[in-house]
Amino acid sequence: MMLSSHKRSRGAVGVAVAVALVATLQFAGGAASALPNASVNTPTGAPIDLFPGTFDSSQADQGLVRATGTTTATVYAPQTNSAFKFSHNVRIVGFKSKMYAMWQASSAGEDEIDGVVNYATSTDYGATWSAPMLLAPANIGGGQYFSSSGSWWTDGNTLVAYIGQYDFDNDDWRTFITTSTDGTTWSAPVELLDDSGTAFEGAIGQSVIKTSTGRLVAIAQGYAQNGSRINIPYYTDDASGLSGWQAGTMPLLASGRDIEPAVYEASDGAYIVLLRDQSRFTMLASRSIDGGATWTKPVQTNFTNARNFPASGNLPDGRAYIVSTPTLVQADARTPLALTLSNDGVTFDRSFLLRGASDHQARRFPGLYKCGDCYSYPSTTVWNGFVFASYATNKEDVEITRVPIASLPNATSDQTAPTAVNGLVGATSATGNTLTWSPSTDASGKVRYLVYRGAASAGSPPLIPSNFVAQVTTTSWSDVGTSGEFRYVVVAQDPSRNTSLAAEVTAGSNCTARVAIYDGSVRPTASTPAWTWSGAGTESSTSSVSAGNLTVNSTSGQSRWTNTSSLGGLSSNETFKLDVRARVTSATGEGLNLGVNAGSSRLYNLSITTTAVRYYTGSGFATIADQLDNAGAFHTYELVVNGGAASVLRDGSVLGTFPSTSTSASTTANVFFGKASSSGSLNATVDSITYRAVKSTLFEADTLPSNASPSWSWTGARPESTDTVASSGTLALAAPSGLARWSRNGLTECYETSAGIVASLNARVTQGTGEGLNFTLNLGSQRMFNLSITPTALRYYNGTTFDVLASGLDNASSYHVYDIAVQSDGSAVVRRDGVNLGVHAPVAANASAQAQLSFGKASSSGSTSAVIDYVRLAG
Repeated sequence: MMLSSHKRSRGAVGVAVAVALVATLQFAGGAASALPNASVNTPTGAPIDLFPGTFDSSQADQGLVRATGTTTATVYAPQTNSAFKFSHNVRIVGFKSKMYAMWQASSAGEDEIDGVVNYATSTDYGATWSAPMLLAPANIGGGQYFSSSGSWWTDGNTLVAYIGQYDFDNDDWRTFITTSTDGTTWSAPVELLDDSGTAFEGAIGQSVIKTSTGRLVAIAQGYAQNGSRINIPYYTDDASGLSGWQAGTMPLLASGRDIEPAVYEASDGAYIVLLRDQSRFTMLASRSIDGGATWTKPVQTNFTNARNFPASGNLPDGRAYIVSTPTLVQADARTPLALTLSNDGVTFDRSFLLRGASDHQARRFPGLYKCGDCYSYPSTTVWNGFVFASYATNKEDVEITRVPIASLPNATSDQTAPTAVNGLVGATSATGNTLTWSPSTDASGKVRYLVYRGAASAGSPPLIPSNFVAQVTTTSWSDVGTSGEFRYVVVAQDPSRNTSLAAEVTAGSNCTARVAIYDGSVRPTASTPAWTWSGAGTESSTSSVSAGNLTVNSTSGQSRWTNTSSLGGLSSNETFKLDVRARVTSATGEGLNLGVNAGSSRLYNLSITTTAVRYYTGSGFATIADQLDNAGAFHTYELVVNGGAASVLRDGSVLGTFPSTSTSASTTANVFFGKASSSGSLNATVDSITYRAVKSTLFEADTLPSNASPSWSWTGARPESTDTVASSGTLALAAPSGLARWSRNGLTECYETSAGIVASLNARVTQGTGEGLNFTLNLGSQRMFNLSITPTALRYYNGTTFDVLASGLDNASSYHVYDIAVQSDGSAVVRRDGVNLGVHAPVAANASAQAQLSFGKASSSGSTSAVIDYVRLAG
């Protein structure tokens, strides 16, 4: 099983000694029996789940406080004359009457060839420590090696130290063991073998913990022949941890980002491996239900982690804990250090501060990969009523923190679900769908809301991970960037994952279609004359078209296309969405630019590189998201511009927002893409660019409504052409008697949910008796808003008659915009030229059962003369 050429990358990820060793811990209630089935009841399907609100990133130290009796002690602090000024991988255990801490030690920095393993002992529960002693020299294997602390294990009679050895000659990690029965005299180190007599692949590390079956489990980590990391599970039923090891299987992530594992046991008997994610600031997790022989492929979880080695274990009552640095920051700012608890080893919802940002001392000595604000690579053990966490502060000082188990909250047994979700309302706005609902309550005092989404045509979406889209602790959620009609289900859940009755709603808009302004099939100038080229040479020298895609390969100068026709009518307050589907295979400098000039000197400019998305600040580019893979496949990047700010989405997920800038902006609206800077290089493939104005113009008075759009229908005493004339971009209505009204149905799928909908009519009413000019919005379910506009007044229908909103107006001399703006409470604000005139409650009398918009003379009595410019519906 030994691999012949295990490659190793020297980098800031630190020493590649990463294993979790699992042994037996008897849960309260006895040993586990049959292993559970493979399903996991978390929203995403991941093996673990962080309950929202456990950490508060807006507060110092994530808002955490210490458990009563928490204390910290220093094991070793290098001085100016010390031989070892670098400390790492601190591991701790209790054996007989002493505590033992071991750590990797070197003269200055990480992964140095003089690296040894030192250890110290304590007789007072870690309060004071002996001077360091040598446990393992640098070159156990007899060649060019350094040593690193791996893991402790004891069966109560013998103390075993697992030592990682990195072989510089063969680029390989190996595991050695040394044993002692008194903690003072140690056996000569020997290489650890499996049950066939073959040396372990990789190195063992992290603390030893127990499972309920008596089996020891370890995940060794090394390097395959292609240089990528490998995780190899091992397990044995030998309580000494010295023999009987067998290899299991764990799928690997292709990116090699799953490193540095820690193991514990969930209450259902499954083993959970946590892994540092080298590409993101959250942990990965894998699960085994067959005693560690096979494991699921590691998946991303929602448990935040500052790219640090996590530690984990079980308390005597079986509860699981994780010790980690739960921050979304770079790896050199690993703070605070926290202990987080779970009743069942799946959902973690209570956390306590071990060390905070203000607790750590300054780094005193330079060294390779040292950090100045960090608690690195924690490890834990449970011994004599305490949880002990060991770690290296700034990769320099060896320290421990202990917490009395009695000061941690007791386990809870909760089988009562939160109250049902009520009052769920869905609304379609300019940037997507928004859901709001009434709060649920739970005896635990903690409630989260899980949102599931599916196609409206498919009915209620099952509550499965593939339909899960969000978890929040507030009573609203916005599905930003959504295009289309969806069915949403919202449930309330407590930390025990008891789930309330569900509420459902449909929301979404298909009314405003996206317009493809470039489809990649030919060069932009050839496909659409509105595109213009700006470049150092000819576009043909830096671009080519194949398989329906445009490839831009530019090493110098500009290579940019600009389109002005698509946005020519963009107003300053209109919302629009712009998508580009592309992949960026190589880039320096700004990479692929996607820019929008929204008029009035408002510029929004994205820079897409192989690993990041950035935006233009006016003086340079700031990062919105990094650690992305923009090169391996096509992704859709979307700008949602609304007023002064723009939301940025990638494949439907929101990356962030940024403001417009006037620097380098055009006064006219246009779209551009390509290489916008004269410096840097770019190789990218563009598939399509689409544009959609969210404001939907349902009628622009160039022709009669029924001719302009077949979806408009006429209701009148005589043909519409008798009393109407469309000329000069306006529609003149002269109706001395009888009905004369246009209606547009087919809006149910788009606007049946009300909040955020704004219906607008631009008109002037020159003559009117009775109801005058009617403007009516039906939202389905017998909910209607009906305005009556006369030359001097604006009224609304109350179900039996019309009440005056405003009088003494001049609606005849010039055009005015009349809005029906539907609110979240179901009412509508009525506006004239942007000024609120009053609130209109919906009525059911004479309302349509389906969503509908109408205008004209809605009554058979009275008369009206009016001129209409446009009818719009935004939402």
